[in-house]
Amino acid sequence: MQDMPLGVTQSEDSIDLREYLALFWQWAWLIALVTLISAAGAFLISRQMTPVYQASTTALVNEAPASKSADYSAVMASERLTRTYAEMINKEPVLNEVIGELGLQMGAADLKEMVSVSSLRDTQLIQVAVESTDPVAAAAIANSLMEVFSRQIQAIQTDRFAQSKSSLEGQLTDLDKQITQYAADAARASTEAEKDRLESKV
Repeated sequence: MQDMPLGVTQSEDSIDLREYLALFWQWAWLIALVTLISAAGAFLISRQMTPVYQASTTALVNEAPASKSADYSAVMASERLTRTYAEMINKEPVLNEVIGELGLQMGAADLKEMVSVSSLRDTQLIQVAVESTDPVAAAAIANSLMEVFSRQIQAIQTDRFAQSKSSLEGQLTDLDKQITQYAADAARASTEAEKDRLESKV
């Protein structure tokens, strides 16, 4: 077996490299043309696409504590309330009021598709994001959603407070009547034992 001279191997490598370079330059115009057409197509498509803007706002859910101490159960209750509120924001009562307030030419279902609401994990924060082709409209909708929802929650809480107050006032009135009746019965009691029993109820 004879060894091939080193000079012959180097010569063949040089020939192969020159062939590759010649082939590349022969088709370089086609590579450049394809690149140019792709770039122009991407530019035209991006120019024709309507830009979509996103506006977002964040709100803190601050539940009034029953006591000044913030224990674990109170924190968990606040986080559950935050998740509940996040679900309520994107419902028809809020959406319809926002549509009416801003004079939007769309239905609640269309507005709902533009809105995404999420509660940030392990916090009492709610984030509302609105996507629209109009940046001003996106910001107005996001702010209005929070304002409308806040008003509705306050109205619900006020109504609940009014009902509780009315119920307590009714109970106090009934109790006052009972006290008056027992006092009158005790004054008319025929025996001392009966009088003591009625007075103990008073």
